[in-house]
Amino acid sequence: MDILQFISGHEVIELLSVDSTNNYAANLFKHGNPAEGTVILSQEQTHGRGQRGTVWQSHAGKDLTFSLLLRPNFLPLEHQFKLSQSVSLAIRDYLEEVTNKAVTIKWPNDILVNGTKIAGILIENGISGQHLDWSTVGIGLNLNQARFESFRATSMLLVTGNEFEPKTSLAQLLKHLDRRYEELKSLRYKLIEDDYQASLLNFNVAARYKINQEIVEGTIVGTTSRGLLRLETNAGEREFDLKELEFILD
Repeated sequence: MDILQFISGHEVIELLSVDSTNNYAANLFKHGNPAEGTVILSQEQTHGRGQRGTVWQSHAGKDLTFSLLLRPNFLPLEHQFKLSQSVSLAIRDYLEEVTNKAVTIKWPNDILVNGTKIAGILIENGISGQHLDWSTVGIGLNLNQARFESFRATSMLLVTGNEFEPKTSLAQLLKHLDRRYEELKSLRYKLIEDDYQASLLNFNVAARYKINQEIVEGTIVGTTSRGLLRLETNAGEREFDLKELEFILD
């Protein structure tokens, strides 16, 4: 059963369980006219999705899993990656505020604390002409989970030693999402790009990557407007799409 409420000025539809909050949100766009800023919050996702077919695992009632509905029809398709950057920065801003830890963004939008993943983002868009029409911004944030199948994952509980109330955390995070979205609506592309690059894992630092099963040393020098990763190697600068390059994390 849906419970309608409001948090931080956002209409929130709360679900006990759903296959994917992004699926639920997309259906709202397809079959209705939901207000921009609507949030789909679920205590459990049975088939949460990550980037390019990966699975987002969460424990019912332990983590924050939600989708934010936006209408970024001001954003040309060639700049749609700026939405991903803005959302990544908002989560970074929130986590740095509440954990007092340094937070990095592993390209394109995995959020890390102490080199381990604490949050993931999946953005899916509807297109109208040369602009975005609507976007579902799916966010999974590990709040109070204490054990993970992967040693590369962590939670706010493990990072701080404190438990976090999900709805309070959602309200605080939405304030940061609102602020960064306003920057995007104001077309402050350079500010967004500069902040994103400064937060990128391995930015301007030589590191190893796996490319076509080969280990290559390179330096991340930025991203393209389409969101491709720019990597400087001995062979010159190269651009990579998601899944074409793998980070080697020691």
